[in-house]
Amino acid sequence: MSTQAVATKKAGEGSSGVRAALRLSAEIERARGERDAADALVHRLTGTLGLLLESLDAAERDEFQRLRGEAGVAPRAPRGGEVYENVIELFRVHGNREWTFQEIQDALHQRGKAADPKSIYNLVNYLTKTGRIRRVARGRYFVHGIGAGMHLAEDFGDDGTTRATEHEV
Repeated sequence: MSTQAVATKKAGEGSSGVRAALRLSAEIERARGERDAADALVHRLTGTLGLLLESLDAAERDEFQRLRGEAGVAPRAPRGGEVYENVIELFRVHGNREWTFQEIQDALHQRGKAADPKSIYNLVNYLTKTGRIRRVARGRYFVHGIGAGMHLAEDFGDDGTTRATEHEV
């Protein structure tokens, strides 16, 4: 390759592969922005629906659930499994505080939701890597805000009950 060709590449033109990778990277960022906007909209709409359902009497809530079922609207399946759901609920209930793996395991056990230590370890590492909780020292993690900083929404079950579920971030 000539010196001029090398200088041209260094100047930022790059190969077609590099340009394609940059375009793909920009498209990923655009899609993430759209997903975040959609998650925020789902969060707001779900909150509004929750407020509306709270204002209904039991018979009206039952009618809503019946009509919703007839329309084929199935409740969403939980994301991440039982351990994930239980740990997120634990963080949501206890709010802003530091946790160790052992404290999480003990708190789950006290709630009758015992979990394998390896599952807790993997989940805490996942939440840390995705920026939902913060590592403050070796084995110590800070959870700030309801739901470990995740976008939470109420999921309305067939029986009229609600539970918090996470929207992917």
